[in-house]
Amino acid sequence: MQNLIQFLIRFSAFFLFVALEVVCFILIVRYNDGQREIFLNSSNMVSARVNEWYDGMVEYSNLRAYADSLAIDNARLKSALYNNSNYLELEEKEVLDTVYRQKFHTIRAQVINNSVTSRNNALTIDRGSKDGIRKGMGVVGNEGIIGVVRAVQPSFSSVLSILHSASRISVALRRSHYFGTLVWNGFHPGKMSMEAVPKHADIRVGDTIETSGYSHIFPKGVMVGTVDTFWIEGGSNFFTISVSIVNDMSNLNHVYVVQNLMRPSLDSLEQPVLYE
Repeated sequence: MQNLIQFLIRFSAFFLFVALEVVCFILIVRYNDGQREIFLNSSNMVSARVNEWYDGMVEYSNLRAYADSLAIDNARLKSALYNNSNYLELEEKEVLDTVYRQKFHTIRAQVINNSVTSRNNALTIDRGSKDGIRKGMGVVGNEGIIGVVRAVQPSFSSVLSILHSASRISVALRRSHYFGTLVWNGFHPGKMSMEAVPKHADIRVGDTIETSGYSHIFPKGVMVGTVDTFWIEGGSNFFTISVSIVNDMSNLNHVYVVQNLMRPSLDSLEQPVLYE
């Protein structure tokens, strides 16, 4: 306390000067219309700047919550889109009523590891068996397909990227409906190849390529990319199509795992036929 008193006495002249300046400032603003208007405008501007800065800080701190909320909404919308249904009241891991004839259900996830520079690329997501993820499920992004789940642990899953030498995805030309197999040649992460398209197929540069729905992994009609160029190798009866994919595989955050609710029944029906 004694130190405080000594400090006040030592700088009393300065504090008195500041107090007089404040009083003068108040009198000038109060009794002069021009200065009062300038002060009010300036104070409003400063207040607006401070509020803008504060709102920006609050919004930034809530970005993760916003992103999660958008991912949940996207998962619901994708489920409705894949099922061609207006029924949007879907929650993860809920028991789904067959009256809606729902075939696909999506589970949102976040990418926590990814690679695009090797011959065989993979990614890791933060959802696993306890979230309903199973081996063989398809994974899509906001724009198009990402890969197929290849290994599952309780809390995490490994996904075979479409940028993998072993990746084989059944796709089709949206306009002419001819189908083939999407593969990666290991060079550019934005380019893939569609193979085994018959040479009588009607193909045009810019044609849309989408999932065919034949594999029971992805719903039919999920965007894959567009035709860049196409050609026939000497002596072949099939086109090879260069595909520009829509997903930026080097910039993935939220993804969606697609669960085909009818797949067990389809697999049990088709397996005996395939191996007769």
